[in-house]
Amino acid sequence: MVLVLIRIERKVMRMSEVKQLIKRQSGIKTRSISCLVALSLLIVLGITGCSKYSSHGTATLIVQNYDSDEASVNFGWLDGSRVYNMEVKDSNETLKYKGKLGKGTATVYYDNGDGKKELFKIQTGESVDSTFNLLEKGTLYIIIETDGGCESGDFEFRLE
Repeated sequence: MVLVLIRIERKVMRMSEVKQLIKRQSGIKTRSISCLVALSLLIVLGITGCSKYSSHGTATLIVQNYDSDEASVNFGWLDGSRVYNMEVKDSNETLKYKGKLGKGTATVYYDNGDGKKELFKIQTGESVDSTFNLLEKGTLYIIIETDGGCESGDFEFRLE
């Protein structure tokens, strides 16, 4: 519904002039809406990024910390996946990782440019503390995926 207010100043507008005014207002509104939609799309893409992988699912009591050479996550409950990307600056770098899980099953994958591969799998009550040194220079994705919900998880990853 379009509401048009016409100010009359000693001039009576013909019906054709009123129709043109309404048409002009509709065109402005359509362009404004188009610009707003385009701007919203750019903002959404900017916030989510154009990453190869994305985090999804639900989590409670989650604390995440990551930058270009380390990542950690501690959660009370996680159902879904969490993705962290780090930057391998030299092919001599080593990935050191630790993980423990109170309940459930989670698989941790990595992708260093040649596809997603399993790094380790962890189940109820287990813990892991190890290193991985077959890294190539470039972006390293760490992907934690749960098989259903998991409780009391704690994971750390560090490039050295």
